[in-house]
Amino acid sequence: MSALTPIKIRAEVDVVERPAVLFGAQKVAKALRAVTGVDWPIELTICEMGGLSAAAGDIAVLSLLSELGREEPFEETVARWRSRTERLVADGVIVMLLTVFRAVSERRTPQGQRLIERIRRLDRMALDLSHDVGVTVVDIDRALAHVGGRVLGTDYRISSRLAADVAGHSFALSLLSLGLDDNIPPATQERARTHLGPLREIDSVVRRRIAKARQAA
Repeated sequence: MSALTPIKIRAEVDVVERPAVLFGAQKVAKALRAVTGVDWPIELTICEMGGLSAAAGDIAVLSLLSELGREEPFEETVARWRSRTERLVADGVIVMLLTVFRAVSERRTPQGQRLIERIRRLDRMALDLSHDVGVTVVDIDRALAHVGGRVLGTDYRISSRLAADVAGHSFALSLLSLGLDDNIPPATQERARTHLGPLREIDSVVRRRIAKARQAA
């Protein structure tokens, strides 16, 4: 086999999302190892918020979670993200946006309702940027909602290992669906996705893990 092209991931995400990104990169590495028999080089760099440095061909993973506490008109938020993602895409960077899980523990309070509304608007913005700019959306909200926040023991803060694992699975699937033809042959990508397994299988896997943990307790 000829020299393997490294997959370079630059992740500027919230602290609570870092385990999910790490798990996702590990899942991709294991899937590629399973279907190729070699260790595909994956370079994962975690950046501080505002510290992203990415070049053409890199994968920039960006978080919307930090936007929850920002006080500004939402139109300004949209304009800022559109400008940033357009610059990155124009520079040849592959941009991935993580959505925010729409689960708020204090949802019955006025503050909780405002938080839910902002999460909804941010997630919708991610979809619009996908359509208009060409970024890839990693739908963390859909992945976690598929299993359920109560089962995973988390809300939007991804505060449990199980939640990070499920979010990481969603990230891994998105990564292998980007069309990384410059890094990985298409047939290899497809085989790795099949090995990883679809999102719909995650629910049963999580519930088996929970049952096993309860039996061991």
